[in-house]
Amino acid sequence: MNRLVGALTGRVGLPLSMLAASLLFRSLSFVPAVIDTDEGLYIVQAREWLGGTWPLVGVWDMHPIGAPALAALAMMLPLPVILAMRLAGAIAVAATGTALVVLSRTLGLPAAASYAGGLLSVALTVNLGGLATNTEILFAPFAVAALAIAARQAVSALDAGEPPRLGPLIAAGLLIGIALTIKTIAFFEGCFVFVIIAGAGIRSRELPLRRLPAFALVYALACGFPTFAIAAAYGAQGAFAVFVDVWFIAPFRYAGARISFRDGAWMVVSVMLFLAWPFALSAATLLPGAGVARPARFGAAWLVVAAISVAAPGMYFNHYFLIMLPPLSLLAAAGAWALSRARMLARPGLLLSV
Repeated sequence: MNRLVGALTGRVGLPLSMLAASLLFRSLSFVPAVIDTDEGLYIVQAREWLGGTWPLVGVWDMHPIGAPALAALAMMLPLPVILAMRLAGAIAVAATGTALVVLSRTLGLPAAASYAGGLLSVALTVNLGGLATNTEILFAPFAVAALAIAARQAVSALDAGEPPRLGPLIAAGLLIGIALTIKTIAFFEGCFVFVIIAGAGIRSRELPLRRLPAFALVYALACGFPTFAIAAAYGAQGAFAVFVDVWFIAPFRYAGARISFRDGAWMVVSVMLFLAWPFALSAATLLPGAGVARPARFGAAWLVVAAISVAAPGMYFNHYFLIMLPPLSLLAAAGAWALSRARMLARPGLLLSV
């Protein structure tokens, strides 16, 4: 068993097994009877882009251009359009699961539990409209990878007394910056990344408060770099006003058209009923002596940030809740490990049968 877990969580086995799982779980989406409306729009934008007309100029949308950019890359493959688009989604989901396993291991969760959490995050995406290659599917790997970098920096600061380093900070910022070009709601997880790194540095006294403004500026510039580059590209073709409208004005117009409290409450309750069992597993992290304090605290804080991301637009579409799946999978895996650990301690004879 240990050899199998080691193979699945190794540098080669982990991404390959996550990709295999993603392809298996999401295989029914490769021949769809219908296509998601947002996904269809990204395909049209990508087709126009490949034909020489930039997104937002030829085909307007209120989302940034990251999704059609990734769609255009997928459509360069010698595959039918829908298959290429859904393959891109499967790769993104696998990358998210891989990054989540790395993050979980960094936080101290055992290899088997970490792998189970990554696998759960992959499996859960077949629901909540997640079979379509939508923005939440596409920006997740970048956000989770940034959080994995942040967690490593935080653990190094708290456990080894190492100061936060600019290289990983910039790398995390660039990943969040890419996520922001796919959907601006990644802003909240981007803030969480900085809080983790800077907070751990301040708590360990490895990041003096006098350095905090410069540290924040470096991170902000890294996050903003992809957007600055896109702004310059649109400005060069005389379409800067379109860029400003999509990136900064349209999201506020959208948030201003919130659905009613009744409809929003119905959506939240229906989704929470579906996610009841991962939430129940998450509650097991509160068991006395669970031994998962660090991943539980991290996962709980991350889940709150994800919930804010879901609620901020005020629309509560099903696919928005996909943002909550990575932190919820981390918490569920930690809870499952806590339950199994408590059972082993209560019945030591089980150790002989494993």
